[in-house]
Amino acid sequence: MIFCNLYFTLLLMSSTPGTPFNGIHHPWTLLKSGERILTVPNACLSYLDCLHYSCVTITTLGYGDMYATAWYSKLLTDTEVLLGLGVSIVAIGRYFSSGTK
Repeated sequence: MIFCNLYFTLLLMSSTPGTPFNGIHHPWTLLKSGERILTVPNACLSYLDCLHYSCVTITTLGYGDMYATAWYSKLLTDTEVLLGLGVSIVAIGRYFSSGTK
């Protein structure tokens, strides 16, 4: 959930659709006057997409439907992958090391 919230925050801070990620709904709606407004349906879709992206990333599946495009979003995604692998390796190591005594 931490990375999901970080991805959503990156989307909220970006000014144009598709800046940090490709394939994730953008929470902002651009009006003809150039203004942007935050709508609840777009924000909900965006948050669900961020949750899906985070789950796919931490399990290292990588469907390819959503991917990071900016350097800072790539760095955040890589950090999540490495943390997910580290937690998995530690859990598997602890399981097998405790049963062999």
